Amino acid sequence: MKAKIFPLLISLLISVSFGNHFNTLSERISENIADCFIGNGRLELVCDDMDFLKELIKSNQEYQPMLDENSTLILICDLFNSTNNPSVLLNYGTIFAISGKNLDAILILNEVIHLDSTLDRAYNNLALVYFAMGESELAYYNLMVAIEVNPKNTEALRSLGNYYYDRDDMDMCLKYTRRAAELGNIPSKNWLAENNY
Repeated sequence: MKAKIFPLLISLLISVSFGNHFNTLSERISENIADCFIGNGRLELVCDDMDFLKELIKSNQEYQPMLDENSTLILICDLFNSTNNPSVLLNYGTIFAISGKNLDAILILNEVIHLDSTLDRAYNNLALVYFAMGESELAYYNLMVAIEVNPKNTEALRSLGNYYYDRDDMDMCLKYTRRAAELGNIPSKNWLAENNY
């Protein structure tokens, strides 16, 4: 997955020479972004380096297009720098996910989890992003964590039902879908009724 991570940012930062300092900074940003995607990094480090990079580029306008082409990462850093409230960041991550900006959503949602590992919705939303990207095992892992954090998370239970349905494991599908329905999840209730379960 590291090869997919902000390829434009990484290639532009590494290929442009601002001397040794710039190359070191660009490599550090690339490594920190990659670490954020696998849940081992902190968005704070990326944003600190991006702020420093913006200052460097201000001194040489020739490189302004680099900032323009990476405006989403700059927006994420601006959002992150404006609040350290995990619930607010969770909402931003969800907006990016709904908008189909999956990599951006992963950055933010992993940071939310670093800030507050008890927000089960962050794990659930991260799972939905991974499903959208075809990364079903990462999605499954995050759904299991969401349910561990909150066994009554009906969205995670319903998504686990879908996960097992896609794998033709109807016993497990029904187990999780029924549990979600018992807890009041309307789409699960509807699906069970429509399919005579």
